[in-house]
Amino acid sequence: MSERAWYKKLTLWAVVVFAALFIWGLARVANAGEVLLGVGKGVTNGNDWTGQMVMLSDRDWYASIMRVGGDDIQPDTWRYAIGYRVDWREDRKVSPFLRLGAAYWKDEPIPLISDHWSYDMAAGIRFWRVVDLEWGHNSTAGRTDFNKGNDMPFVNVVLPF
Repeated sequence: MSERAWYKKLTLWAVVVFAALFIWGLARVANAGEVLLGVGKGVTNGNDWTGQMVMLSDRDWYASIMRVGGDDIQPDTWRYAIGYRVDWREDRKVSPFLRLGAAYWKDEPIPLISDHWSYDMAAGIRFWRVVDLEWGHNSTAGRTDFNKGNDMPFVNVVLPF
């Protein structure tokens, strides 16, 4: 099996597992609203961005604004995203979650993402209902020209209301 075929197979299984967990999480009941304030740093594909994010969520649907930039390749830009979040074990000290949505980039972030529109995905863990640690990924998933995407781990402070 070629290396490219192996990566395609691995990607397919990762998408299947993500989709299954996301659908399972849809059955969870959401809590009240919250505001998340976060900071993240790019770690893959030559991405040296620093990001600051504000997210408004009702623990189901979310809307976020992120300011990213700080390297020589990409321009400083804004990303606006909306989507759906699923949580498990919300009543515990440690609660895993997934986010899936759509994002719009004010400036097209070439070469990491080859379009103004991208998918917004994240997997993370909430600790003691006050801090989220998440791994976020934005890409077009091959919808437009091939791109590697943008990966950023984030630390978010949760402010419930």
